[in-house]
Formats: sequence, structure tokens, C-alpha cells
Amino acid sequence: MPRLRARSENAEAMADPEVQLSLIDRSGPLVVEIEYRIAPKDVRPSTK
Repeated sequence: MPRLRARSENAEAMADPEVQLSLIDRSGPLVVEIEYRIAPKDVRPSTK
């Protein structure tokens, strides 16, 4: 796995995501799902 580096001060900041729902204080509960795409060359071998 490549080492991760700390974000530098020169890095471009990501914009806030655009919300396309009408949310109010009582809209919850909410679920956030994050999907990662990992190149096969960066996958660790199974330890089983």
C-alpha cells in the first residue's frame, strides 16, 4: 500500500457537496454511504 501523506496547505480544498434534498431539523435519520475504488495492484493479499 502506498503511504498516505498529510494534506499540504497548497492542496485545493474540496467544495461542499451539493444537497438535492429538502432537509429540515426533523428529516433524520440519515445514512451516508462512502464507496472506495481500489486498484487491484493496491489490494493487500488475504491473510486467511
